[in-house]
Amino acid sequence: MGARPGEDFIQGEFFIGKPDDDDTNKDIHVVILIQSTDGPEKMKIQVTSMERTPENPAVKYAKETKNLVCDVRENAVRVQRSDYAEREMKKLADDILKAVRDKKRLLKIRSEASPNVRSSLGAGVRP
Repeated sequence: MGARPGEDFIQGEFFIGKPDDDDTNKDIHVVILIQSTDGPEKMKIQVTSMERTPENPAVKYAKETKNLVCDVRENAVRVQRSDYAEREMKKLADDILKAVRDKKRLLKIRSEASPNVRSSLGAGVRP
């Protein structure tokens, strides 16, 4: 997917965490922004850990936010800046890739079941 009309960037957001398809059960919110430039594409990934309130577990507040900024060249991604330790990067990348694949699978199932209904879940996310 490309940028939305009038925007010069691609944005995707989703949750990662528990292994089910229900995002309300997941406590990590991910936003990915990708912008094309004259050189390599720039990608920013913002990961926010959410904390459930004791009064109402359905309500979550941001607990911690970390960022990752990358250059994307052909099939390679080069990290420019990261709030993550080196050892955390592989797990984060694996979790994000799994979430993107899961969303794509869900969207395919939904679009086949309801071909006239469009969803914006995972819009703009590139695996």
